[in-house]
Amino acid sequence: MNKKTGKIISIKNLCFAYSHYPVLSDVNIDIYEKEIVSIVGPNGGGKTTLLRLILGLLKPKSGTILVDGRPPAAASQIIGYVPQRARHDNSFPITVFETVLSGRVRSFGFYTKTDRLKAAKSLDEVSLSDFFKEPFSSLSGGQMQRVLIARALTTDARILMLDEPTSNIDPSAGDTLNSLLKKLNETMTILLVTHDTAFVANITDRALCINKTLVEHPADDNFCGMLASVYDGNPLVVRHEKLIEQSCRDKCNHGDDK
Repeated sequence: MNKKTGKIISIKNLCFAYSHYPVLSDVNIDIYEKEIVSIVGPNGGGKTTLLRLILGLLKPKSGTILVDGRPPAAASQIIGYVPQRARHDNSFPITVFETVLSGRVRSFGFYTKTDRLKAAKSLDEVSLSDFFKEPFSSLSGGQMQRVLIARALTTDARILMLDEPTSNIDPSAGDTLNSLLKKLNETMTILLVTHDTAFVANITDRALCINKTLVEHPADDNFCGMLASVYDGNPLVVRHEKLIEQSCRDKCNHGDDK
């Protein structure tokens, strides 16, 4: 696929460490508007750390990150973020709409009519308007994930970042999510951290393998499709992170991962 227009994220010579433990080293990448970019690699390789750096939640040890030409902290309003879904407290009484509305965080403690209209529109974008008053805890895993995407969309984001969006959802919910991301990609840049190469095989424009350093696999080298076919396309096998980790080590020249 070739959808390159303007750069929306530019990363140059990026290095990051937790205390004295190096996590990312000399990462360079430009990401363009309306691309879908999949980020794969072994656990501890730096995938989630990279998202947090782009969000401005962490600061680089060295190098630069620009989001829409600005430092991440100045561009936070154009980024919607869906983290790995944490365990939800089923006893907490919050509705689907209230969950989405919470994306319009207000320091002064109340929501405007504009906030509520935006939350309702975002819920409609993920085709869950009928669940407006339902308890969030009553939803399936796939429905919860779509509600969290709607929450991210309330920020008028131009970039949507998702960390392991298919964890804890069944294959049919994955198909629904896949279709939703294709639709959202018409107006947004999407970054996905995932071990599930079967999920991204038919939508990704680029695959970035991160294991301290970064190796790019363009979509036209059939990277995701190749991994899926190696394991017969069985999503339960393709999602098994140990196989993905080994494949990354075999096919990407990152050096030792110690």
